[in-house]
Amino acid sequence: MTKHLIGLEIGGTKLQIGGGDADGTVRWLLRRTIEPAKGADGIREQIVEMAAQALSEGKISDGEAHWGVGFGGPVNTKTGAILKSHQIEGWSEFPFADWLKNAVKATSVTIRNDADTAALAEALAGAGRGFDPLAYITIGSGIGGGLVVNGHIYAGSGRGAMEIGHLRVPDPDAPGKLKELELIASGWSIQRRSGMPDVRTVAVAIAQGDIQAGHVVRTAAESVGLALSHVVHLTAPSRIILGGGVSLLPDELWADVVRESLNDNTMEAFRGMTDVVTASLGESVVVVGGILLAVEGSKG
Repeated sequence: MTKHLIGLEIGGTKLQIGGGDADGTVRWLLRRTIEPAKGADGIREQIVEMAAQALSEGKISDGEAHWGVGFGGPVNTKTGAILKSHQIEGWSEFPFADWLKNAVKATSVTIRNDADTAALAEALAGAGRGFDPLAYITIGSGIGGGLVVNGHIYAGSGRGAMEIGHLRVPDPDAPGKLKELELIASGWSIQRRSGMPDVRTVAVAIAQGDIQAGHVVRTAAESVGLALSHVVHLTAPSRIILGGGVSLLPDELWADVVRESLNDNTMEAFRGMTDVVTASLGESVVVVGGILLAVEGSKG
């Protein structure tokens, strides 16, 4: 009997479904844009439509269908329920795994948050291959993280772990006060702090000599490095991977500054133990991770 491995990414703006092999290779991919105004009901309708399209196009056939899901928010990994979405209404306490089994006849459903799912992808099929433990941080509209140990996501007591975006660090705009890292260094926060419409515009302004834009990005990267020093002190990963749209900034503006800050804030005995690289799997990273989660689910 054919065994299908399917990865599903549910974000705040993007919905992706892809099928592939046990090593994370993506064989087919379908994408949709999410309409936030339609809420979770609208997304669930899109998932059913996309699954039907995959079936009609021969991407999925009769047989076992194991789904791995990366969701943009906290989930209960034990029950398969979504705890909350910070961007889309209608997800709170929704029993997604049970719903998906009924809606698309999924044989098994394994669900994690999107950062954990991306961490698994980079650990097993991307820039983290051969490194253990492997820490991953995604810096986009928000900030999330994941830790992979012995090839498996570390999920703590079942509601996730490595929520690095919620670490409190010194606020570069208000000396003497602390603020969550996400409110300093996420893409939206960089836009807000700089007064510019997007991170790309901020980078252009820096290239043109804008001092304030340079301050915003530099202090954001330094704050990420400080937060990562806590990750190093607590989990001692062999490699840290920087993912997300903000990490696509030129190394001299971002990755190099993160590395320098991490080194400056790490105790001497641990310096040089962990290297920092950028992610390699691009926009399909969560789908790749979903396929790898589906492998776990297929083993029962």
